[in-house]
Amino acid sequence: MPSSISSFSYVLRSDALKVSPTFYILNAATLATIIEVIKWFIIVSMLLALMYAHKHLSDNQIIVVLVVIITNLGIWVGGYSLIFYIALIPIFQTMKLRSIYYGILLLIFMPLDFFTLIDRSEFIVAQYSYLSDSLVQVEWKLGAGSISKPALNLLLLTVLLCEVVFKSGHRENAHLPLLNGAGNRTQGEQ
Repeated sequence: MPSSISSFSYVLRSDALKVSPTFYILNAATLATIIEVIKWFIIVSMLLALMYAHKHLSDNQIIVVLVVIITNLGIWVGGYSLIFYIALIPIFQTMKLRSIYYGILLLIFMPLDFFTLIDRSEFIVAQYSYLSDSLVQVEWKLGAGSISKPALNLLLLTVLLCEVVFKSGHRENAHLPLLNGAGNRTQGEQ
């Protein structure tokens, strides 16, 4: 279960795909590069927005943004890093676009892998297992969750970027007092 959109570019650049005519039809190497450029553009934009707007965000909101950035960095992060999102739900509650975050998190945590998109189990020969010291049949299936979770995770980062940019731009232009999640003025502004 990958968490980063980089899993798509990894597959598109894999040697196994290069022997397929699909590699040339899709222009997979270019598509992989486009995916990585978009991902890094969003991450760098978010880091710049954090540098610009850090005074307008609470420490908890900054931690949320940094955790979402980490889960989007690459395939080495791993899908189990999405478990951290459960602990971040109360912090999402303090943010303006919380209903969008809840919708995205609900889709991330839904068991979408029950919907099999591709089943290649019959093409894989038995593999040696070191734990059982025997040959075992590997069932390789691609579920809808493996496709949707990385895209939803990047969407979560993009929505966070919009909120941070809007919050800093709104404060910069309107000269309004800082408000917490409940809409009340913060301690320093009363």
